[in-house]
Amino acid sequence: MIHVQRGPSPKGFSHRAKRWVNRYQVEHKSNPRLTVTQFWSKIRAQIRSDARILYEMFHGKCAFCESFMEHVSHAHIEHYRPKAKFSYLAFAWDNWLLSCGRCNDTKWTHFPDCNGIPCLIDPASEDPELHIEFSGYVPAPLTQRGEQTIKLIGLERSPLEEERSRWLTHLNALLLLCCTKEYRAEARELLIWAMQDEAPYAAMARCYLRHKAPRLANRTQPHPRVSPQDPIRRIQRLVDQYVSVLQDLE
Repeated sequence: MIHVQRGPSPKGFSHRAKRWVNRYQVEHKSNPRLTVTQFWSKIRAQIRSDARILYEMFHGKCAFCESFMEHVSHAHIEHYRPKAKFSYLAFAWDNWLLSCGRCNDTKWTHFPDCNGIPCLIDPASEDPELHIEFSGYVPAPLTQRGEQTIKLIGLERSPLEEERSRWLTHLNALLLLCCTKEYRAEARELLIWAMQDEAPYAAMARCYLRHKAPRLANRTQPHPRVSPQDPIRRIQRLVDQYVSVLQDLE
């Protein structure tokens, strides 16, 4: 998890949200059994344009596990405070996050309390890296809320850890390539990109590189933003070249 700036609501959102709330109240009055979840399903198509903006603000990544949505599931609008328990926040922009299906299903309507504040970390309003670090590819809690968040959304589930492990292998290859004259500049640029918000598993990458490459990662002034073209494919290409060099060793 990383801190993501959700940003202001889309143009006209407050008007649309008010219309949805009013419609739900009218329909619920005529049918008291209608839940806000059922109503949400009825108007899902009307929310798609706003969901797309949310998708872009979260770089197409799950707000919780940081997996790219297209790699793991359809995108879900996740309600930080579950709409089943906080129906009045169902159409509140500040309560919307982007979530993959796995995190969404694991969290479900669970929303426990930790000493008067929500146990679940809200990545759009606070810095999750103050609560959760990584030991390699394994999440490790720094606080009680960090521990509860890991459990609530299943950050230790096996398929997810396998993906983080694979990405960590790529980062290790880039670190080794930084020691070569031929690939140093490109590998360094891609490592800097790997710490940016839009990169896969950025929280893990930042934590790992702070330990393995402190001069690169622990700068007083942040690195200027880099925008390499097709960075994931470039990383894969470099890793493949690195492997082929190792295979040629006698």
